[in-house]
Amino acid sequence: MILRAGTRKGLESARLALFIVCIVGTTLYLSATQTRGKHVVFTTSKCNDRLCTDLERTIESNTEVLFANLCPEIIEFVSVPSLCLQRNRFGVPELHSLFKYAYELYPRAVTYTYVNSDLLTDRSFYDTISKVSESLKGHEFVIIGSRVDSVWKENISSNMYDFSALFRSGTRARLDAIDYFVTTKSSIDWHRVPPFVIGRPAFDNWLVNYVAQSPNVILVDASNTIKMLHQSVKSGLDHWESMSDKENRDYNRKLARGGYHTGYIYVAKCRTQYHYFGFRLTGNCKPF
Repeated sequence: MILRAGTRKGLESARLALFIVCIVGTTLYLSATQTRGKHVVFTTSKCNDRLCTDLERTIESNTEVLFANLCPEIIEFVSVPSLCLQRNRFGVPELHSLFKYAYELYPRAVTYTYVNSDLLTDRSFYDTISKVSESLKGHEFVIIGSRVDSVWKENISSNMYDFSALFRSGTRARLDAIDYFVTTKSSIDWHRVPPFVIGRPAFDNWLVNYVAQSPNVILVDASNTIKMLHQSVKSGLDHWESMSDKENRDYNRKLARGGYHTGYIYVAKCRTQYHYFGFRLTGNCKPF
């Protein structure tokens, strides 16, 4: 294959070729080692694409270490290599390519979860996704939930923090801030989803709206049972909010065409809950 350097078509062809090579190589490796996970969790490091402080690198390391060791009998964690991702013209990874990577590697997983690279959780995560999967077996579903923000002021490594204490002292984030999606393989038709990028606003809210309106897909709010902690670099601000390039910052908003303004967590009619007799789903948990 001959690629003409300096052309947009050549660049896109090169990226596609690298993506295919990456998928094929990793799939062959996994086939050889017979690695398989029941629930797949994946993210990608933003520090691979931009300069990061030591604190930001520590935060991403915390997330990777946590999920890699979170009940490995049930969960398979993947940090998607930067090489294997499709990107927009600003070089930002496209969300659908992360899911595609996970589907190719683990075609028979029960669920596929995208998490932002700055999240922490505990056993409440795998307890919930396991029980929802059992309760909704045979149905397509997507699990979302709220998070708690905790400002990371020091380089606290993964073995030096008290998750429960930080979660209790943190601040509950807004109900339009959605940092993880637990999906079944056919719950989202990515051919109908714009090529949103990660790390920019609006894609999460658009997806919530899309799933809520999708027939035969159950949208589940797990805020009551999943403890999810966001390691914030500074209070109330994310990296994208400080961007001076408006076109880059608002890339997803333009793609969404206004279809994200009502994508709040509370549009999910099915909710998880613990009560005296254990775990249960409440509300409308049937597909329409």
